[in-house]
Amino acid sequence: MMRRRPDTSRSEAFAFLLEPDGTSDSSVLGGKGASLARLIGAGFPVPETAVVTTAAYRSFAASAPIRDVVASVEASVCVTDEQIGLAFLEAGIDDDVARVIIDAATKVGAGREIAVRSSATAEDLEDASFAGQYLSLLNVDSADPEAVLAAVKRVWASLWFVAPTAYRRAVASHDSSFEMAVVMMAMVPADAAGVVFTADPGGSPGARV
Repeated sequence: MMRRRPDTSRSEAFAFLLEPDGTSDSSVLGGKGASLARLIGAGFPVPETAVVTTAAYRSFAASAPIRDVVASVEASVCVTDEQIGLAFLEAGIDDDVARVIIDAATKVGAGREIAVRSSATAEDLEDASFAGQYLSLLNVDSADPEAVLAAVKRVWASLWFVAPTAYRRAVASHDSSFEMAVVMMAMVPADAAGVVFTADPGGSPGARV
């Protein structure tokens, strides 16, 4: 479901492809998006990637149903992840926002499947990683507009799920200034995968792997 809004927001960048000379501002791209932007800027091979920016999230989150469910979470009312997800899925998204998201997904996926990944402004921080706290979805059909929009909404919703909300309260702070950008990446068949640590996760801060 989409709803129409005035044209005053058309100058906002709701989604765009990451490019070597583009922004790496985490307030726009979220933590993961900003990291990927820096990698692309440094010349590392990164799959085709677009980011649905925090401006798109703000536009969507301004609607009454989303304000209500977020207010309940902030007030510590018992709201389940399923209830939050349903509220986000059922809320309307502005035509202009939806159009830009769908166009970006089409460019990234080129008719193939994409990964739709969380990129919150409260993510990949210096003192709080939020690893695994937010939702990321794989194998989303980039040629299916409804599937793309539903995936983006589900990732937006995960900003307010029980686990990341509790984690924010424990290690950071908790208020509605936190926003969720969304990374959309081309799926790449993997021959191998691995994890690299640049510091010992179980050792002293100065220990190196």
